[in-house]
Amino acid sequence: MPPRVLITGVNGFSGRELAMQLYGSADAHLIGSDIAPESRAAVAEYAACDLTDRSAAEKLIAAAHPDLVHHLAGVNNFEPPDVIERVNVGGFMNLCHALRHARRPVRMLTVGSAAELGRRGVARLPVTEGVPCHPESPYGKSKSQVTQMALAEPAGSPLAIIVARPFNLIAPAWMRCTARSVELCAAIGADRPRSHQCAAMRGPRHPA
Repeated sequence: MPPRVLITGVNGFSGRELAMQLYGSADAHLIGSDIAPESRAAVAEYAACDLTDRSAAEKLIAAAHPDLVHHLAGVNNFEPPDVIERVNVGGFMNLCHALRHARRPVRMLTVGSAAELGRRGVARLPVTEGVPCHPESPYGKSKSQVTQMALAEPAGSPLAIIVARPFNLIAPAWMRCTARSVELCAAIGADRPRSHQCAAMRGPRHPA
């Protein structure tokens, strides 16, 4: 029987791309989760879930029975600080709580961010894994909190957490967005009308 793989934040950019890469593999049964009631992501099963609700997170894990979790749900700097804290940190804590109480071995990948480093962290190049983090933005601070909690997971826990800190994620959909951003930058430089600048630059506000 193939392992059951849960992708949180599957409607976001990273989640959709990961699902597309894994879909159809005989080595995995994909389950997607996000806050929206429906999803077009390439998964075998989908469950709407708000991870900031602990009971909802517990129900998700009880139904999904995952062997592996790719935790990609979260919000970015476009949200207020309290929302960032509640979703990124609180959602991670609720997910971990639910996975620990599933009483079965589970591996989880949680994804950090270059925002954890801050300007002091990238003052000297190259940036290595040993560089101290000095996050400045609410988003960077939330990601740093999650990383520290993940690394502090006890060795004997049924939950094994892997932390990744990718920097710029690129895929065809993002390239189209980047091309539009370049056009907007050119318009700004030429002082042409740019009434749709903000919406186009920000794009859809999906969990990433």
